[in-house]
Amino acid sequence: MTDSDDSCPPWCVADHRVEDERGRHRHRGATAAVAGVVRGPHGDAESAELLLELHHDDPQQPIWVFVGDGERVGFDMSFETATQLHRRLGFVLAEPGMS
Repeated sequence: MTDSDDSCPPWCVADHRVEDERGRHRHRGATAAVAGVVRGPHGDAESAELLLELHHDDPQQPIWVFVGDGERVGFDMSFETATQLHRRLGFVLAEPGMS
């Protein structure tokens, strides 16, 4: 169990005793990993493990969704953008001939 308090959102799994910096809570969700294949910097297919994680530093700020490999590539998108992406991916992947 993590060291949390009433200010943590229900999805927070951070160990605030270890992970917080300068007295500031960084709330984060459990990391989900997706093994797959991506196009590398030289255009070659290569295996990769993508990490997905919810996080935010301030309850007054938006929740962010991190997508990346945790080392060289990654970005944050808003929770709302991730939700739209989820819906659109379902639509795009349901195109005839894609399954």
